[in-house]
Amino acid sequence: MLTDEDIPVGPLSERWHAVWCCPSCCCACNPCFHFCRKAVSNKKRRYYRDGFDLDLTYLTRRVIVHGFPATGLEHFFRNPRYELRRFLETKHAGHYRMYNFCCEPGRSYDPAVFEGRVERYPFRDHSVPPLEAIVAFNESAKAWLDADPANVVNVHCKAGKGRAGLMSIMLLFRNGDFDSIIEAREHYDATRVSNGRGLTVPSQQRYAHYYERLWRETWKYAGSMADAQGGHELTKKLPDQPRIYISAIEVVSPGPWYEGKSLEYIVLRAEHNTPEVQWRSGAAEQLKWDFPRGLMVQRNFCVKVSTPKSCCKKAKRVFEVWQNTAFLEVAPGTNYIEIRRSEVDTKRKIARKMNDDFRLRIYLADQTMKEGFVRERKQPLSPQASPARGGTRIASSLEVDGDAKEFDPAKADVEQTMQQTRL
Repeated sequence: MLTDEDIPVGPLSERWHAVWCCPSCCCACNPCFHFCRKAVSNKKRRYYRDGFDLDLTYLTRRVIVHGFPATGLEHFFRNPRYELRRFLETKHAGHYRMYNFCCEPGRSYDPAVFEGRVERYPFRDHSVPPLEAIVAFNESAKAWLDADPANVVNVHCKAGKGRAGLMSIMLLFRNGDFDSIIEAREHYDATRVSNGRGLTVPSQQRYAHYYERLWRETWKYAGSMADAQGGHELTKKLPDQPRIYISAIEVVSPGPWYEGKSLEYIVLRAEHNTPEVQWRSGAAEQLKWDFPRGLMVQRNFCVKVSTPKSCCKKAKRVFEVWQNTAFLEVAPGTNYIEIRRSEVDTKRKIARKMNDDFRLRIYLADQTMKEGFVRERKQPLSPQASPARGGTRIASSLEVDGDAKEFDPAKADVEQTMQQTRL
């Protein structure tokens, strides 16, 4: 495979054939593919500086999120792998560590490309990672940042928005850059994309809040997160993720999208990285399914509703919801978990066809309720709602001369500080 080290120096006219095979190795080729890369980036902010044109954003001076470092045909419209390496060697030589969250085939690479400083925590797109992976990543990244003030963390998935956004938001909280997940998510939404729609999958938003609850409720840590040293020992202190039994699943007040059509209910379990089908209903027109003997789930699980596959049409997801058995909360005075319209993972065009009082109810067996594995939900958790801005605490390591200055992702450099408002 041709790399940038193989490109001879000299005028472009004398090495055009080699550059064509590896266009990422020539700054002059970046403008040629700018429109393709910009179109793929869509609303994500790009880095334009010193001849670089990358789908990359500095969330802070030490946390960087970007798209997958691609090779082959993909580097015409994604981040060229060796261009990204040239960027890191230019800006952060010897002080960067890569974290890859892709699980798709072909979405890994030789760690030697990035000097062996590569870790991978794979999970499915639009999905959620295991709690073990969440804690392990954050402790590894925190330990790396604590090791040297010059160290930076690079996180990416395929597009550098959903999975990378979820993990980077938790890292901003873990590193003490923000006092809460809500503040960290607001910053990510304002910094990574130009339309404010950064982390949009409700289940991923919910899992970001789970991480904050781990620290504040499970581990009873009330101090500044910046003072908590990073390390992998916390993976041994995860809360119990018990087996629970589901007695029924019901869709209440579905709305115009339903209209009596056949639906297929699926329950997925993801005790590790890859979801597996636990139960499948088959095509039916009913809105409630009962499990007289109880359906057992543990750790991460998903309830998915889709239109069934037919001879002429592929199966289409209507919505899905991810939960973890360590954080289940039932509606007050009931035995069911109630998920509202704003809390299900679905497309906006489907959400618009759901009634305002749409509910997905997951009924728990009497045995589960008696064992006390769940608690009552005190107030609705609405990942879409954010409190008024204010109260955001920026770590002193991100300040210059004691004052937080405006941060421009398009002109980001290691000497600049972060922004607090949308560009």
